[in-house]
Amino acid sequence: MKTKILHLLNSDSFADYLQGLHAFAQGIHTRELPQRDIDGALMQRICACTTIEQWAEHDDFVERLEELVDHLVEHGDLIAQQNAVGQSFRGIVSFVNGIPSGHHNLQGFKVTEGSGWLLCQRGGAQIAADYADQNRETDAPFFTELAAWFGDIVQAQNAALQALHAVADWSLDSTSGFMEVLPFATPHFQGLLLDALALVVENPIVKIEIIERYLQDLREDHEQLVAAEERAEAAAVQRRIQMLQEKRWGTVVDVDAPFL
Repeated sequence: MKTKILHLLNSDSFADYLQGLHAFAQGIHTRELPQRDIDGALMQRICACTTIEQWAEHDDFVERLEELVDHLVEHGDLIAQQNAVGQSFRGIVSFVNGIPSGHHNLQGFKVTEGSGWLLCQRGGAQIAADYADQNRETDAPFFTELAAWFGDIVQAQNAALQALHAVADWSLDSTSGFMEVLPFATPHFQGLLLDALALVVENPIVKIEIIERYLQDLREDHEQLVAAEERAEAAAVQRRIQMLQEKRWGTVVDVDAPFL
């Protein structure tokens, strides 16, 4: 099953990648995928679901983004609306336009942390419902489809992250794959990745190769930023240190709660 999962995760199709995330989750929950088979390559591809905007260049992904940009322009009248619909539209536009540059841009939503994928799913559904209420039936389908596309991504991310909670067999190889992604995820997604370690936080390999190693890296970064008087950046790193220390001490996490 590992071969099948890796084939999907490394496919030229983004749709296949999402299927690979679901296949991983199924393999973990049904035990068809032995945990000892989770090596660094597989772990890296699973964790990469938290940094999609930084690496996804599949033709079907890029084409879909281009379609979204083209159609969002046609609804430009929404951008001036000073209500929840206008806010959602501005957030979606900012997030979608940031993806090609590798940015997880939430500024349009006026939030500092969270999942842009989930916010776009909810925002698209909200705009579609508003159009339906106004009997603008020709405008609603685009936002319904937009919400569905983002929803597919969110669903696959959730499945993979939930499955990681059940992984108890960690090796130097799998922790290496985990660490290839963790430092590059947004603070929100870093938190979700670290939450997946809640039940294995006392595992010596996890504690040394992930928790302690990353904590040391962050402390060094913080010292350098303080010395350079980069106060805002230093404060952001300090927040990550605090978050990591919470995981280090085994903070209780509700593994059944929705992640994104």
